[in-house]
Amino acid sequence: MTDPNLAEEFPWLRQDAAAILGDSRPHTIKELLGKDRLWVRLYRDWLQSYHPPYLEGVAFLDKSKAELIESTKRLGQSYPTFYKAAGDLKDAVRKGPAALARFPWAPSDAASLLGDARPKNFDAMVEEGAGSPWVRAYRGWLADKQPFAGAETWLDWVLNHGSDTETWEQALDPTVEAFADEIGRLKDRLRETHGNKAQRIGRQIGEAAEWVNTVGERGGLIGAAQQTLTGRPAGGGGSAAGAGATSAPAGARPAGAAGAAAGAAAPAAAAEPDAKAAGRSVRAQVMLCDSIIAQATDLSRWVAWLADRFAAFGGSLGEEATNLRGYKQLIDRDAAFLQQQASAAAARLQAGREELFTRLGKVRDAVYTLAWDIDLGYTNYYGGWPHSRIAVIEQELAAAGSAKLRFESSRLLHGLTGEVGGVYDVASALLDNALELIATEIPGYEDQDSAQVWGTHEVVGASAELAGLAQLAAQWAGEQPADDEDEATTDAAANAAFGVPYQSFQQFAGQ
Repeated sequence: MTDPNLAEEFPWLRQDAAAILGDSRPHTIKELLGKDRLWVRLYRDWLQSYHPPYLEGVAFLDKSKAELIESTKRLGQSYPTFYKAAGDLKDAVRKGPAALARFPWAPSDAASLLGDARPKNFDAMVEEGAGSPWVRAYRGWLADKQPFAGAETWLDWVLNHGSDTETWEQALDPTVEAFADEIGRLKDRLRETHGNKAQRIGRQIGEAAEWVNTVGERGGLIGAAQQTLTGRPAGGGGSAAGAGATSAPAGARPAGAAGAAAGAAAPAAAAEPDAKAAGRSVRAQVMLCDSIIAQATDLSRWVAWLADRFAAFGGSLGEEATNLRGYKQLIDRDAAFLQQQASAAAARLQAGREELFTRLGKVRDAVYTLAWDIDLGYTNYYGGWPHSRIAVIEQELAAAGSAKLRFESSRLLHGLTGEVGGVYDVASALLDNALELIATEIPGYEDQDSAQVWGTHEVVGASAELAGLAQLAAQWAGEQPADDEDEATTDAAANAAFGVPYQSFQQFAGQ
């Protein structure tokens, strides 16, 4: 929770920022996006309050980074096939124009390829720039062979990505500098309540000592430990001989002192049960991670399937496929990182309490990041949930005045709302488990992660809105239109709502 004492001075602050103490401030957007997600969330909150138009740039850079990785990977996978075909093309150029008939994708200046070595891999080809004849040849090959949908468009995007990214980075860097100044002031205020690094370490050591003492007292072992260290019973009594035993050299100690020396191990023995309890708590959280990771894998498959469904429709519905694929990449990335952290924790369940809790903090941060991206990532990065696209279409249909198109699209829209609802259900179930993990109190564990308990999932509200869209589509299904509607009205409505002519709408609606 945000410290209420800071709310007046920092009205943009919506979460506990103590975890940033000891972490250097970023001064460029590239540095910031490479930091822990808490920094990104704080920066977004600050932008929302002072420079909301720049949120679009943050969303672009965050989204484009994932898309660049995915598109580069897919283009790179197709490149070896092109590399071989390009070798055949060069042979055909040497044979003459007739031989080039087999290569409809060849550039018009194919002869310029002679004497120019083929780039060995996709990255090497991109470095040559859009003006390279090999880049033009590769683009023609992608458009002709279509190793995946819209491959040539993705190549254009990759080639232009650098300039778009640079433009946004130049625009955002000054805001990051201003944000860093604000964070400097925030850190000063946080240190007043949390202390500097040395004070925090000292406080942690003191808390650990207090914890050991408490455990020892409960087990009746503190008295034995004190007697071992002082040579006297804990109550302060005892003989002078007993008092002298503490100052005797090891070789001169009475035989009874050996038993007392052995008792020095008692505090460690007392701590052992608590270490085992910590291990059990961490194990329970790691086991719950297995379920969350499995749900994330399932959600990723649902989202990929839904993206293909939107893409198959084309038009304005098809535009949502890109957002869904970007969302899938977020889920896959966060789930892989959670898997990594959970596996690291599972491998060290026999470690000491301090290491266990350090690893648990990383696990909980990874769970929180996954949950945040699933519940808030779509609206933050893509401007709204997938059903928002359906809502816009229904609004256009209602305004277009075509009863025929409303009736004919009702079955399609109702089916699509059901499919989107399936994704929301899987996401909500995952978030239930994530919230359960984050809300679980671990005895002795505190302030070692940036995860926060939240209220109702945002996807629950999305599901409620979706239900209203499904209800409207069902209502239209019961409104049989007249047969004499003007074709121009229907066609205009199809273009306005779906971004395609009525004839194209009929094709995908009938599939």
